[in-house]
Amino acid sequence: MWRQGRYDGKRGFTVVTTMPDNCNKVIQVKLGHEESKLSFPAKCIFPETTTERPGYVTHDAAKHVIHTVGCRVVIIRPDSTGNTDLIGNYAITIPHREVLPPDYTEVRIMTEGPFKDECFFVKEDSLCRSHFEPVQWNHEYIV
Repeated sequence: MWRQGRYDGKRGFTVVTTMPDNCNKVIQVKLGHEESKLSFPAKCIFPETTTERPGYVTHDAAKHVIHTVGCRVVIIRPDSTGNTDLIGNYAITIPHREVLPPDYTEVRIMTEGPFKDECFFVKEDSLCRSHFEPVQWNHEYIV
């Protein structure tokens, strides 16, 4: 993340409740161990694409989520066919049923709805790592 350079390289999380209509839209992010709530333009937030978790998984031990079976992710861009209907859905990475390009993986949708339990091929830059643990956001717990 970045805001005037002060938060460059810092990690945090957000719960996106509505699709930003442009890259300058401000999104609230909980940042750091204290989970301080700060606002950043969407263009300054970058997705986590590895299993690195400070205090749990070091940078050296981290793997790319596309090469980690069972990793929970959020779809943030279109799938391999250009389908944008999957954006915002939670998914889990699964073993590939066929040979894929090195920057692709297969996911199974976990979010309730029309795509639940369906599988799709997505590129690494279409995913952001998520956690299985619930998080508190606006006085409620989100899973």
